[in-house]
Amino acid sequence: MMTNKEVEAALDKIQPPDDLFEQMARQKDGFAKNTVLAFKRISNGEAQGLADRDARCTDDPPAVLWCSACQQAGVVNWMGDKEPEERPCHSAWVPYKKRKIMLHDTTKESVEVREEGDGIACPWCGAKGALRHSEYMRQGVCEQLIPTVPYVLGEALLLVQWIAEERIVPDGLAWRKDRTVLPMRAWLAEERGVRVWAKTVRRYGHCFERLSGWEPRQYNGDKLATPYFYTRRPPKLAGTWLENSKLWQWMRETYELQTFAPLAYLALYRKHRNAEVLVTAGCGALLGGWIKKECAVEDWYSSAARYKVPKLAWVQWKQRRPSAMLGLTRQQLRECLGAQCNDTAKTVYIRNGAAQGLSMEECAALCNWCDEYCLLEMMAQCKALPGGLQKGIRYLQKQKKSWSFLHDYWDMQAKLGVDLDADAALRWPKNLLAAHDRAAAALKYEKDKRKEAAFARMTDRLRGLCWAHDGICIRPAESIRELVEEGKVLHHCVGGYGDAHCAGRCIFFIRHERRPERSWYTLQVDVAQKRVLQNHGYKNEYVGGRVRKIPQAVEDFVDAWQREVLAKWTLPMDKKPKKEARAKAGHAA
Repeated sequence: MMTNKEVEAALDKIQPPDDLFEQMARQKDGFAKNTVLAFKRISNGEAQGLADRDARCTDDPPAVLWCSACQQAGVVNWMGDKEPEERPCHSAWVPYKKRKIMLHDTTKESVEVREEGDGIACPWCGAKGALRHSEYMRQGVCEQLIPTVPYVLGEALLLVQWIAEERIVPDGLAWRKDRTVLPMRAWLAEERGVRVWAKTVRRYGHCFERLSGWEPRQYNGDKLATPYFYTRRPPKLAGTWLENSKLWQWMRETYELQTFAPLAYLALYRKHRNAEVLVTAGCGALLGGWIKKECAVEDWYSSAARYKVPKLAWVQWKQRRPSAMLGLTRQQLRECLGAQCNDTAKTVYIRNGAAQGLSMEECAALCNWCDEYCLLEMMAQCKALPGGLQKGIRYLQKQKKSWSFLHDYWDMQAKLGVDLDADAALRWPKNLLAAHDRAAAALKYEKDKRKEAAFARMTDRLRGLCWAHDGICIRPAESIRELVEEGKVLHHCVGGYGDAHCAGRCIFFIRHERRPERSWYTLQVDVAQKRVLQNHGYKNEYVGGRVRKIPQAVEDFVDAWQREVLAKWTLPMDKKPKKEARAKAGHAA
């Protein structure tokens, strides 16, 4: 095992491949190949130096046109600073800021006028790109990519990230391309684990800070995930612990699918050396998809920012043959890999479909009807039931409902204590929608019944706060239904305060003593702290487009009630039912 100092010395000597830019430009996920054609006005004397590439067609002032694809510059007509009356008769008037050029198109034998930002074909190489003025090019046009390049260091695999930049900068009369490659991070994948070093760190605002040297960092999971990877001429792994890992074969099968996660695969191979058997058997693409679905941790932008350590617990890792590892026969595995269907259908077939007697065609049809997650959950739930999965599928298709709807019904019945296996009509009701609604209503009734009991107990404890004074009276709310009615009459949100009332932030009704049944004002009080939280009337006093004041008589009544009743009152102990109290005592014991 190499020491940190030895690894850092080796990292200082490592160089990027000579063809890094060319290789990344050829790859599907490499440089965007955005061609820029830059232009600016020049003098007649400067134009004479570009006489061999002259595409002018009028006597208008000259401008230089430079193409980033062929990196050649030529002369065209400048049309950006002429007054309207001085323009040629065939050119339309445009404001000064709308800079234009005119050039002769040799392919069409015509005159073309192009405005800044338009698409244009290079008159010398034919590459198509965007027309940009020199003001746009002042800060340079940069394209950046962070590819990962593999190396072999001793008996370990070294993965180095490079910051590759291609920048277009001014160069005398025209422009030029500058390419820079700087090291960023390095992962040393050893048999015992992974070590990380950093040479450049990312700061706020997507800026990079160059460190003085390679600094070791703590390995906090696979943040390499699925990188841009230098796939040409990967190093030979002979003599390393990865000699038989089939890593590069797996890379060729998964890179175009964007599921090539080298550190995640190495973590799996480190724990299960027979992972390479799946790659050799032709399951590499499937394995990449399984690792991504299980391990990818998405960030705010829904991209895989890092990977967890893969487990794939459903794979039988103690087996040696690939078919046995996946719970299939050899013939079933051959049929699965040769089937003309997507990887989702193959995954469903491997994980549960084959064991429950489904064919590949049936699994593919099911994947069009239901997503993979729900389908696998349904297979697991229905596996032990009479009729199995086939009965569940036929039932849901007849009812025209999804698996999640049926699972929700089963879950509610379990919460109600119903034994679904006691009667097939309970497990598979004739009308699933009606049965689902009945179960939901029963569950809501049970929850409300428990809440109503707690509400009533709290109200009984608040009886000592009832009071009447100067024609105004106050009392606690009697039930949740009474809260809802109060909210409907006064047009405010007290109807949803049932839980708050039970928790000690209690609701009181302020009424006229002569009409105690008529809603007037609603008071909320924290009875533990003896503090008024809020007091509101009709529409929270917002009537006719402005906020009304609470009558002084009501405010005086609340102040007197706090002073004479609330301050002298003590909240009684909660008298819970005996069964509930015994159950809690037994649980605590």
